[in-house]
Amino acid sequence: YADVPFDYSVLPKATYAVSSRTALHQKLFEQTQAEHARIAEERGNTDDYQEIQQQYVDVPFDYSVLPMQSEAVLLRTAHHQTLFERIAAEHARIGAERALLQPTEEEQSYQQI
Repeated sequence: YADVPFDYSVLPKATYAVSSRTALHQKLFEQTQAEHARIAEERGNTDDYQEIQQQYVDVPFDYSVLPMQSEAVLLRTAHHQTLFERIAAEHARIGAERALLQPTEEEQSYQQI
């Protein structure tokens, strides 16, 4: 297909129905945008979010309101942590063994050449 020239005169064109719906959606979007701007102006909305957020920066979070984990969840969490630590130790051991074997494997590969 690289040798076949591309004919830009036959690009797909939107049908009348698609074009009219696209125009309608654009008109509705602009109406909604204007209405939201009008409402914001009536309310006197400004960008007070930064000021409001700054008011609560120093308020400490009360962690006692968070849901507590059940005994079963705590036991499984501890079990999975133990498994994770065991797997991490096994990976470290395998990595150390491979590091020791690597020089001898390189020597053997050079001898084969």
